[in-house]
Amino acid sequence: MFCTCSLYRLYRQDWTSRGHRNHLIFILRRTHLAPKHIYFPCSCSFQRFQVWNSVGHERPRWVTPLMGTLLVHALCAVPLPRAWVPGTPRPGRPRVPREVQRVPLRVTLREVTHVPSRPLKTRVKQTISAGRRLKKIENLMDMAESMLEVKIEEARSGGAELPKKRKRRPKFTKWAQKTPSDEYEGAYGEITELGGQIARWLPDVLMGDGIWKEPLVSDDLAMLFDAFSPDLETELAPVVVYALQKALKKAPLPEVTIILEAMATARHSYDEAYKELGQWGSQLCLDADDDEVAEFGFALARATQRIPKQCQLMLKEGLQVHLTQLPGGKVRLMAWAAEEAGAKLQLWGEPPKEVEPDLAEHIWNTCSTLASSSDSRTRNARLRAGWPLPIVEVSSILTSEQLESLITLANTQDLWRPSARRGADHPEAGQALPGVPWTALLSAPERRTAPAAEAMRRWVAEAFGAPKEHVEAVRLIRYRQGEAASVARSDARPPEDTSLWLSGQRLAVVMLQLNQPNAVPGDGLTDFPNLEEGRGLQLSLTRGSALIWPTVNQDGTPTELAQRRALPLKTPGQVKYLALTWLRVGPAPGESGGAPA
Repeated sequence: MFCTCSLYRLYRQDWTSRGHRNHLIFILRRTHLAPKHIYFPCSCSFQRFQVWNSVGHERPRWVTPLMGTLLVHALCAVPLPRAWVPGTPRPGRPRVPREVQRVPLRVTLREVTHVPSRPLKTRVKQTISAGRRLKKIENLMDMAESMLEVKIEEARSGGAELPKKRKRRPKFTKWAQKTPSDEYEGAYGEITELGGQIARWLPDVLMGDGIWKEPLVSDDLAMLFDAFSPDLETELAPVVVYALQKALKKAPLPEVTIILEAMATARHSYDEAYKELGQWGSQLCLDADDDEVAEFGFALARATQRIPKQCQLMLKEGLQVHLTQLPGGKVRLMAWAAEEAGAKLQLWGEPPKEVEPDLAEHIWNTCSTLASSSDSRTRNARLRAGWPLPIVEVSSILTSEQLESLITLANTQDLWRPSARRGADHPEAGQALPGVPWTALLSAPERRTAPAAEAMRRWVAEAFGAPKEHVEAVRLIRYRQGEAASVARSDARPPEDTSLWLSGQRLAVVMLQLNQPNAVPGDGLTDFPNLEEGRGLQLSLTRGSALIWPTVNQDGTPTELAQRRALPLKTPGQVKYLALTWLRVGPAPGESGGAPA
């Protein structure tokens, strides 16, 4: 039988390897062919077979009878006729001795393995037409509703809990596939079958780049999670956790954000699912960019404002799994986003409202030595107060043209806005409060880089030896007759300011007067009420001069000694313009890496 199969496969040209050819040689030797006479014919025949098979030539007519004869002799174990053996003398022909030269195969590998060129079929990723994800979501919602109906009906008839029904004999049909409903009968079997169908499709529904053409939509997923009732938590909570584990293995952070937003919108109450989302979200933050981390922080805030308390605790527990591995910048960015949206998760501590003592000491020393510096930029500086708060006055920070250009920029582009407005309970809600100054913030990129604003920020950065990105955008203040601050304010940012997470605390203030109003002496002064042992220190400025002082103590804590207020202008028709900027610990709001302006 082995000989028959070997010869037949050679005849069908299916046996092409050298090992198979050696097996055939062994078979032919068993049919009493001389060993020295077998190598060359089989080698040549094998070579011809390969050539015929590769180039597609037709097989010669004598091959079929030859192979048939060899097959018969192999089956019957009958030796071949001597006349067929090379070198055997025939009647009328003398035997001529000759050497049989073993000629190696000269067929190249390409000729042996050549297949006629045919266009390869391109494998197309299986996709489903647009809109099918939503259809599948609606189908899963119907399944969850059916599960709830069956469970309620069973509870009404048999009690609060669903007892397991007796096992019935499984079906062993040839083609029918075994389903969960085959193991149990009644309500339990139906619920098990529906849960299995949901577990089959829910991971695909939660995948963003799966077989669906349309992307993930938070509102569609919110409808699905809303259908997963708290009454089905025992049956569906493991299904949801399994689906999240499978769907989020290769998901980017934006998909986790969408799922979290959907669960928060639906007020989903499966707490283990939130733990899974928190764990995957904190892990994916490692490789995500800043915008994606910020969006995830916003989603965390919305979730903590809507989901139950137990779910909030499980979400925080999941976040803490990889939170210590995140860089400090991403943790602060996530904290800023969450608190900016109105939620304080208390996972990352308090914002950095204080300053390192070494940095605070540097600011104090810089303010104290500006008056004694030999630098041409601060040649006209003088110390206005030394203790307990150094306040120095510097003139000629900007040229007269630059001072005028700042006022013109705010007037021509209509940038003035009231500093305070009426509350929502007032009949004139949103209107400007009378007696308060108006401000103009030059935070837009085209205004931030205006020549005069750029020159002022550059001067502050060079004076303190800090990067220019750490200097805030210039803010203009306009005081008219009778306008003044109602209370003294501190320039240090309060603990509830979310910009502290990204930009850090303010270190120093630079207040520049842009014009010289024709006011009486003592009109429109700047008052520091907590200096001079509570008596207050009133300072006046001239056009082009600036006051500089730190906002923190030498130990780095914000100080109330730096509180200031502007006294009102009493001269009719007079207007006073000021320009302020602040030096920050980190990148200023609006700069790369800082809080949004």
